[in-house]
Amino acid sequence: MTCKASLTPELETLDYRAEKWMHAFVAAALLLWTSAILADGQTQTTKPAQAKAASAEPKPDLLVALPIPMNGTITVKNIGKARAAPSKVTLDCEKFAADGSIQSCPDLPPSVADKYFDPAFPRNATVRVPELAAGATFAHKLSFWALMQWPSGKYKFTAKAHADHSLPESNTKNVATSTLTVP
Repeated sequence: MTCKASLTPELETLDYRAEKWMHAFVAAALLLWTSAILADGQTQTTKPAQAKAASAEPKPDLLVALPIPMNGTITVKNIGKARAAPSKVTLDCEKFAADGSIQSCPDLPPSVADKYFDPAFPRNATVRVPELAAGATFAHKLSFWALMQWPSGKYKFTAKAHADHSLPESNTKNVATSTLTVP
């Protein structure tokens, strides 16, 4: 059962005034938001879409990809609209044991460890990505991949583009995963 109460004329007037005040407040806030004060004190009013478009600069956007199953290749593509400065991709590896526990992966061979080590990411292999023009792709074959002795098990690899957050990207959540099962 619903009960509907009718408002007295005094409450209807107060409700109307509050609604009218709220509309005026929102309109004033929008006007202030879209106005820019120029150096000479004049006010220039722009529409919100124009203000957003004027402040939006083209940015790079690095997309990292790993093949499935993992074969030691990392591909990075700049899908953004601007040049990407040199950056870093990190590669993390986890081994899933038969009992469900997570173990570390085999260490890199000493002959290549220095090439892929970065003190900022001590638990990951790090690949240096050169400058990439908009639309350009960089593919890197991990030089240690063929040298690795992978014990039996299931491995998960996670690559993260611009891991050092040095790029002002349009999308900063560029992560790829892959797996490898060794019988």
